[in-house]
Amino acid sequence: YLLFGRGFTSKKALSLQKQEERFVKRIVDRQLGDLSGGREVNATYKQLMQMNLKVDQALCTNNNEVKIYTDGKEKYEDLLRDLQEAKQYIHLLYFIIGNDQIGEAVFKVLKAKKEEGLEVNVLFDALGQVKDSMKVYKKYKKAGIEVNMFSPLKATASLKANYRNHRKLVIIDGEIGYIGGMNLSDSYQGMDKRLKPWRDTHLRIVGGAVALMEMRFILDYRHVSGRRMEHMVKYFQRKEHFTGTVPIQIVSS
Repeated sequence: YLLFGRGFTSKKALSLQKQEERFVKRIVDRQLGDLSGGREVNATYKQLMQMNLKVDQALCTNNNEVKIYTDGKEKYEDLLRDLQEAKQYIHLLYFIIGNDQIGEAVFKVLKAKKEEGLEVNVLFDALGQVKDSMKVYKKYKKAGIEVNMFSPLKATASLKANYRNHRKLVIIDGEIGYIGGMNLSDSYQGMDKRLKPWRDTHLRIVGGAVALMEMRFILDYRHVSGRRMEHMVKYFQRKEHFTGTVPIQIVSS
């Protein structure tokens, strides 16, 4: 790890962190003030919430609905349905986008949505499915989908082993978000006979926390693509219609 682990001192990465800090600082200060000022919060979680706010600027939203998945097939069925019903845009980030059955099913929906005129942005890690990463990239590019690879594998690229993006995020119209441990791969449906049935956890969120997932996607996407955040204000339009009651903080690793 000492030989191959990467230090996070990249000027580009640090500039994104500073932008994020400026973007949310006023809200962080307000929420910390609420917690210190006697706002009714379960004592079990109060210190954890304060730590997440101070260390990671992890804002808390209270208007969320959450569905928990431990079965890949159920998650993919809901994800495909939500993607098919998208009206404005789709943001999709995975460590692995498999060149397999579920990967192809998602690609076909994204291609159709792009042809309908929706904005579709895709990001995946170049090392996640290393043998198929270029095939997947070229397929998306040919379909006209905005696609980027995190830390592409080039002779001049850093060999630092931990500089990878393991996030799994899907944001649909700023309304629905998927986050958790399941990549886009048939392995999570138990279809790879070389592996035992795969157990992982994933969430479907509808509510204010989706905007926090959106911000993380945009910062990662900008880091790779160079697109300016100022042009992305449209993704953070205020939404008043969420009726969930689950409090959530999105903490970035």
